[in-house]
Amino acid sequence: MTQWNDAGTRPPTEINAAFVRGFYTHLLAKTTAGTMAQATAQGTLLAFRQFIRHLWRDEIIDLPRNLDDRNLRIAVTPAKVETFALTQLKAIFTTATDRTALYCLLALNCGMTARDIADLHPSEVDWKRGTITRKRSKTKKHADVPTVTYKLWPATLKALRKHRSGNPNQVLVNGNDSPLITQAMRPDGILRRTDTIRLAFRRLIKKIERQGGPSIAPEFTMLRRTGATMLAEQFDNHLTELWLGHSPKTVAGKHYIAPSMARLEQATTWLRTQITP
Repeated sequence: MTQWNDAGTRPPTEINAAFVRGFYTHLLAKTTAGTMAQATAQGTLLAFRQFIRHLWRDEIIDLPRNLDDRNLRIAVTPAKVETFALTQLKAIFTTATDRTALYCLLALNCGMTARDIADLHPSEVDWKRGTITRKRSKTKKHADVPTVTYKLWPATLKALRKHRSGNPNQVLVNGNDSPLITQAMRPDGILRRTDTIRLAFRRLIKKIERQGGPSIAPEFTMLRRTGATMLAEQFDNHLTELWLGHSPKTVAGKHYIAPSMARLEQATTWLRTQITP
């Protein structure tokens, strides 16, 4: 029986259909035991499959016949949409360092995930107009995903100017000029991901709790959910989808109606009045 804690030391020639099934079972057992999140297991399995295809293309191994078996999937149960209360947002901005506050502002102003922030390219920022124009990192290769122009709030633009790097590929980097997010396959076959943004946000939440502030879930993605929920309640779903950078859901949205950046600016201006100090 394969011991998965030392699987990374085994030769790649051991990878076969039984190995694939065993690794899937190992990940499934960890999600069942609650020691690994479903989304993490799903991402790890995806990276594992990509790694195997890489070995196959280099003619190192034969492709296991069950690699794309639909029965070997990690299902992710949709979670309840949770958002921050205005009092919690106030505590976040009151306590955050300038750098962490910038991450939060980009999430609320532009609907950015941590990956979007880490991938922000200098060519996507118009410093004179104070805008960011881009597709979401996750879906930038999809033709039906809109390229969205976000008008930056004064506080967002000021902080972005302050912390912009001289790196030609990324607007924001760590102090040693390294990317804010890195990922690599560990010797044991588990995908290791380092996320400076999420770590900074979790440190912020712990600081708020130590100071006797409100209890806040340390999930950076909840900022994006909060902004989307507030926009959907005040405006329409079409505008909210545009803010999220999602592809249109209707035939009219896909083929007949051009997205309105002017309306989006009005919506995000309203959002700023609701949530920023």
